[in-house]
Amino acid sequence: MKYSILLLLWLWGSITTLYAQCDTVSVGVKSDGTELKAAAFSFHRYIESFTLSPDGKKLLITSPDWDKYPKSLKNKGQFALYNLHTMRKEWEWEMDFPYTKVSYTRWGILKNRFAKLSLIDTVTMEPLWKLTLSPAYLDDSLGIVLGYGNNQKKLKAIQMKDGKLLWEAKIGHKYGWTQFYPLTPEEVLIVGDRVERLNLLTGQHSTYEAKTGIIDKKMIAGMVMLGVVAGAMGAMAGAMVAPGGSVVVPYCFPVPSAEVISGMTSNVIQTDSCFYLADRNKVACLDLQLTPKWECELPDKAASSYLRMEDDVLHLVNTGYGVKGGINKVKVGKAFVAGFRVSTGEQLYWNYLPEKEDRIIECAYAEDKTYMLMPEGLAYRNVGDSVLNVARWDTEKRGKLEGMINYTVYECDSLSGGFLPVEYNETRLPVFTEQGRLYVVDKNLCVYHEYGAESLYFPCADMGDYVCIYNKDDFRLIHKLGMPISSLSVGWKQGMMTDTQLILLDNQNRLLFIDKKDLLE
Repeated sequence: MKYSILLLLWLWGSITTLYAQCDTVSVGVKSDGTELKAAAFSFHRYIESFTLSPDGKKLLITSPDWDKYPKSLKNKGQFALYNLHTMRKEWEWEMDFPYTKVSYTRWGILKNRFAKLSLIDTVTMEPLWKLTLSPAYLDDSLGIVLGYGNNQKKLKAIQMKDGKLLWEAKIGHKYGWTQFYPLTPEEVLIVGDRVERLNLLTGQHSTYEAKTGIIDKKMIAGMVMLGVVAGAMGAMAGAMVAPGGSVVVPYCFPVPSAEVISGMTSNVIQTDSCFYLADRNKVACLDLQLTPKWECELPDKAASSYLRMEDDVLHLVNTGYGVKGGINKVKVGKAFVAGFRVSTGEQLYWNYLPEKEDRIIECAYAEDKTYMLMPEGLAYRNVGDSVLNVARWDTEKRGKLEGMINYTVYECDSLSGGFLPVEYNETRLPVFTEQGRLYVVDKNLCVYHEYGAESLYFPCADMGDYVCIYNKDDFRLIHKLGMPISSLSVGWKQGMMTDTQLILLDNQNRLLFIDKKDLLE
């Protein structure tokens, strides 16, 4: 009897290792009252994330040991590869969390732990190659991963297919990589220690010397006394603003060490023949090979800034902030607005903000205005006008300002059951406070509408004409005009839409597969 029980336990363990348990479950209700169902695969352990293979046939699932995560350096877990059609586990590997990162590429699974980089074959589970590299950028289409080895001043390009060095170039990261702009399929513009135009295939690059950061000497003196000065790498990349639009960069960027204050640059504006940008000391117009056409020294030092072109004028908004250690905003200098002639760099105007408003938290643009949000109020500048109009904010009555919303959120209409879009445009500027309340101000900065946090829904997944929105654990699928499509009864932590289905990782560690046609009908 004892051996029969052991055999049954062994068989059960084998089954749960190879397969995820499949059920059909209810996940919500459609607008016509019919039930919305999904195929649900349960894994009987905590699932952190999933990644779909480039061919859409396999799923890579990462699963830490939740009992220890993230308290112990010895924390273990696994990443596993599943066949998407059968949900059969093809193989699994143990890994340390949260110090191991895996990425599914066309060439295999890229695994990195403390700069030990390897590519794993998805059939044999064997490493195809291993090397020492802290990855900074992965371009799967070109089959290249960029990163730094033991020499932190030289950027290396590694071929994914064989792990061999393609090229190396003297491109450092003392101040991190604060901006990254794809220019062509093979070329990028990097704002790091300097501004670099880099060919990813050849390593050829042109350079513009820019002051992109400073060192906090008071902090470094204390760190030297304690013997803890060290570098850091590996900030996760999110959406970066490129000259042609937003792009998601599929790996991580180098971030600076704790004593570095970085981000002392503006965004980069690209035209057919020029780049325009500002750094700590100057505003510049560069040709496409980064040779200066003109430079204008700034009367005062700049920090993180916004640059906008209107006709023949470059408008600069200096926030008075820098980023310390790649994470924290810190005050650097005074905020100001300035204007420069696009063709020559001639300074046209320069205005400091009022003394109590010497920092700009955020900046947004409308067709005829530039809006600025500050700790104690709001301001705007009209197109073609150097005058800054400032409106005080009643902090005691409304709460402390936290930021602007330059995308569409939705208010639940309790009478109709639909959702009303709350949009940012040239006449409506939504701002939110630390209490989570949303206020819409008009073009003269007068509040004319207020929304409570309980009535607001925020977008979490774009589906073309449709969008998934949420308020805490309440998820809804609606048409972007506000018509409700379905209400999801499950909370989820990750989702993606394919051509045929919506895949969700829910809070019960199940993968839910919802037919797209059934979802949107």
